[in-house]
Amino acid sequence: MKEMELQPGRASSEQCQMAIVYDDESARERAMHLCDRLATQFRKDPQFDFSWWNIRYLKDPQVSELAAQVAARADLLLFSSSRAEPPAELKKWIKAWLPRRRGHGGALVTWVNRSAEAVATQLELYLKDVAQEGEMDYLPLIDPAAA
Repeated sequence: MKEMELQPGRASSEQCQMAIVYDDESARERAMHLCDRLATQFRKDPQFDFSWWNIRYLKDPQVSELAAQVAARADLLLFSSSRAEPPAELKKWIKAWLPRRRGHGGALVTWVNRSAEAVATQLELYLKDVAQEGEMDYLPLIDPAAA
């Protein structure tokens, strides 16, 4: 989390920057439900600032750079995916922001569509390594319907 900022005329509160990266509509829907639950659970303390990034648009250099800036300073990074393998454009994008991230802390959350009994996917293993390299906590989620 970021340090609390005092602004004239406003009560102080923390803001949690959350970047959500997804690959298809079902992954986006899962992430939206999770974000809604977080916002409801915490009732604006902290306030969440959500940004949404579809992996396929990370091929565009301008979108990729903007998303990299957001990822480098986000408190939480959520990767919601229906894939088992990390796509090339995702790996390229992560290489762009990961060096800027070190020392920032935060957490990397994965929500990959798999059964509770299945071993971690290649995407999850890759993102676990990313979290370790970026000095972030790693939090894997499993679809509740699969558990």
